[in-house]
Amino acid sequence: MSKIYVVTGANRGIGLRLVQNLAKKDGIVVATVRSKAKVAGTPLTSIDNVRIVELEAESQASLDAAAAEIALIAPTGIDELWNNVGVYNVNNSPISMTTVGYEGYQRDLTVNVVAPIYFTSKLLPLLEKRDTKKVVFISSIAGSLSASIQMESILSELEIPYNYASTKTALNMAVFYLHKEFKSKGFAFIPIHPGLVATDMYHGKDNFGDPISPEESAKSLISTVEKIDPKHYSFSLTNYDGTILPW
Repeated sequence: MSKIYVVTGANRGIGLRLVQNLAKKDGIVVATVRSKAKVAGTPLTSIDNVRIVELEAESQASLDAAAAEIALIAPTGIDELWNNVGVYNVNNSPISMTTVGYEGYQRDLTVNVVAPIYFTSKLLPLLEKRDTKKVVFISSIAGSLSASIQMESILSELEIPYNYASTKTALNMAVFYLHKEFKSKGFAFIPIHPGLVATDMYHGKDNFGDPISPEESAKSLISTVEKIDPKHYSFSLTNYDGTILPW
């Protein structure tokens, strides 16, 4: 049976490269974007085995509708869900907590934590129909409590804002509890750091070395996830290259 993959936030960056590389395998890739109109004529629409579904992470109705549409596309189930949608710093807030703002922080929490966890819950019945049962969450080492202490000066120089780092910490913990709840059913819930990637997020931070390309990140992420066997999976915060990061 051909595999079916779902990738959220697929219009650009890592998400687009994930779709392009997964589409080279035997199967179908369901790519979610905020607007079909905005991706018309882009590389995403030129791949035969890609199905595009609209999804607005801030809207429960949109998350519900996207899940229902995916159920129609893949009635026999899906193999892997890649939760890639997220925001870095929606209000471009300075690093001080006093400047984050209520609405901006609330939106960051919604998009980075509530939406991927809720969307996963809506797709669980489809994931349960297949043997693969892998759910990937694009997280960040910035959400690691241990790494944040060990790398305090580096993270400060990177100007990682409170809201971004804390939402990734919250996401990691939520995924851990998903792991606890569903491990006995053969699931692997995988929070993974994509690396220092040359996207808008790290623009102008070349003093930390050459970031990897979205293509390199996506290929490494896929290779790492392929090697994970849910039956023997030990929960951890995983790096894109397969190494284990501090929790």
